[in-house]
Amino acid sequence: MRIAVLDATALQALVSAAVAAPSIHNTQPWLLRLDPDALTPEIRAATRRCLRHADPAGRARHLSSAAPY
Repeated sequence: MRIAVLDATALQALVSAAVAAPSIHNTQPWLLRLDPDALTPEIRAATRRCLRHADPAGRARHLSSAAPY
């Protein structure tokens, strides 16, 4: 597998697109951060942004962010 190196411009474009991306219930249930050791972006599910009553199992959150719980 080939690993691509992202420059600052490409990383900024990815973050901007992720922030503006649509999601189920329009909650944008993700968190983005840069792993300082690997210099790679990480995406995680934002549990505080989930709708517990509408999505008690977290499936919509998982599908929206494509991130692990």
